[in-house]
Amino acid sequence: MTTARDLCTDSLKEAGVLGVGQTALPEDINDAFTRLQRMIAVWQKQRWLVPSLQEFEITADGSKFYTVGLGGDINIIPPSDIKGGYVIQRNTGQNPVSLPLKKIFSYEDYIRITVKDLPSLPTYFFYTNEYPLAKLYPWPVPNSQYELHFIYQSRLGFGSTISSGSITTGGAGYTDGQYAAIALTGGVGELATADITVTGGVVSIVSLATGGQNFAIGNVLTADAADIGGTGAGFTWTVSDITSNLDTEIIMPEEYEEAIMYNLTLRVCSMYQVEAMAQTIKLAKAGLNNIRKNNTQVPTLQMPGAPGVRSSRAFSLYNPDNR
Repeated sequence: MTTARDLCTDSLKEAGVLGVGQTALPEDINDAFTRLQRMIAVWQKQRWLVPSLQEFEITADGSKFYTVGLGGDINIIPPSDIKGGYVIQRNTGQNPVSLPLKKIFSYEDYIRITVKDLPSLPTYFFYTNEYPLAKLYPWPVPNSQYELHFIYQSRLGFGSTISSGSITTGGAGYTDGQYAAIALTGGVGELATADITVTGGVVSIVSLATGGQNFAIGNVLTADAADIGGTGAGFTWTVSDITSNLDTEIIMPEEYEEAIMYNLTLRVCSMYQVEAMAQTIKLAKAGLNNIRKNNTQVPTLQMPGAPGVRSSRAFSLYNPDNR
């Protein structure tokens, strides 16, 4: 698989900074990697450069809003935008009813809602896009009969290694002692290890030894009891932060590699103040156009109701008491 180091090295060669048979200096390869990360961060904000959408769900509990972000009600890296949503009414028997949620696009529109605590089937949502914890407001306010689903852009990037985590449950019945380089299993990654200390039959200290690869924030890991004394159960450790480095693999479709390499080359040329070749510029544009074409998803056009069709007694989002 292609790594960030491979892409950075190819870009340095394409820019003419690195000659045939030469090896990039650590400073050069790290500078290229920094520009690669910045470029991917910019691409992340553009819908047609992201290959897929993801979904998260939450069972409503009567709260006016839910926090989105690491450590929040929805424990994910907060997306810059929520693309859409729907609600499932779970008290309708064997065939739950699913209804779309309309998006409120600005805080100015949200504050115009007169009764913000109105309890009922939700029909709208508003997302604040705050950082590090954003707020997601469904409206009207749903109770536990409703399950909320929201769609956001998947993240572009590279295979990730664990940088930090914490003990979720210490378990019980383990054999006291200190155990080195114990494999952590579970989640979506592999090859993570930790030094584990058991005190009073409970896992008390976990010191990350190797971060492994391809893990995600929120992954719940554990260790085989056979590796920490042969007895006990119930220990879990949750990933709280991840990072990427030069040797992590690219986690994107194959067609991204050429687009990344040639567009990174343009940034490398700018960094070293050398003029990019016309062919490199053409290939960079062609790579981006190919991605845009493959990722295009055009929703079916929907038109708003004709002015004047609704009566004065129609329900108003901004003033429910207006009848």
